[in-house]
Amino acid sequence: MKTQYTGIYRLLIQKHNSDIVHLYEHVIIQSFKHTLEQRGYSLALCGNLHGETFREVCFIEYMFFDENVERIFKDFMSNKSRMLDRYVQNELEVIEAESKSHLLIPSQDKLQKKLNEIDSLTWIDASSNKEIARHIATESDQIDHTILSDKRSKKSFRDIAILIGIIDCSVEEKLSFYGILPIIYNSLAKSIHELGMYELSTSPPRYDDDYNAMTGCIIFSMKRGNHTTASIQKHINSLAKDMDILNHQDELKTYVSNYAHSARTVSFPIDFYSYAGLVTSPSQVAEQMSAISVQRLLEKCVIKTVPATDYLFEQCVN
Repeated sequence: MKTQYTGIYRLLIQKHNSDIVHLYEHVIIQSFKHTLEQRGYSLALCGNLHGETFREVCFIEYMFFDENVERIFKDFMSNKSRMLDRYVQNELEVIEAESKSHLLIPSQDKLQKKLNEIDSLTWIDASSNKEIARHIATESDQIDHTILSDKRSKKSFRDIAILIGIIDCSVEEKLSFYGILPIIYNSLAKSIHELGMYELSTSPPRYDDDYNAMTGCIIFSMKRGNHTTASIQKHINSLAKDMDILNHQDELKTYVSNYAHSARTVSFPIDFYSYAGLVTSPSQVAEQMSAISVQRLLEKCVIKTVPATDYLFEQCVN
């Protein structure tokens, strides 16, 4: 049984400013996520998209749990007009938080024109493409670097952490927390991304013996002055309601099946014991993840926004 649908798309960008392409990469990923939500899918449950931009090439890598989501993505990438302009400003803020730099844009109109030019280019499905390998060189004399530039300013940005925990856990809740923490991270990442913040790292699920608690941590970067820990906390307080698991039960079943049978979870029993002292398997974790039990666990979660410390960074993985 196939449990994951994966692939990579490639865009050749030798004649374009890679900083603008990086912005475009962000914008079309958000545009596709909007398409999925319009189709009724939960972004917390459908899988992951990741983009990476180099001087000559931009890549978008995907991993979905549902073949239909992959089909929607392939259709989206084959369009000649993919980008939704509404996401440009927010993604500029996200990239500033990612690079900890101020972006300098002399002309919004020229920037938009360049984004539209890039959006008209053809993406190649790199996982099925048969073309001969070759070296790609930058055509630097054709690149306009005046439309978008940056000014490094680390002091203008700060890192915050969101702590997730369940206190006084039963063994069943410990198992279920292991399975749902990636879903929680996806949901939090969506909410925080809307605030113009950039995800830096996440921790594996850990057991705290002092409180009989399961915990997790996700760290973001943001521009100083944009938000306070209190305003961020208010934005994420309705996590269980926002995730709406009971209205996405089919997607949850697909996710759980993937968790139980995927090759990516083969080594998880080592992690279960290393981080939580549990001797178990992915299939046993999956058995605890009915829609009702997941919803109850989400409602039991305590979520707290705090400044990121060196200790919290050490608890996370890149």
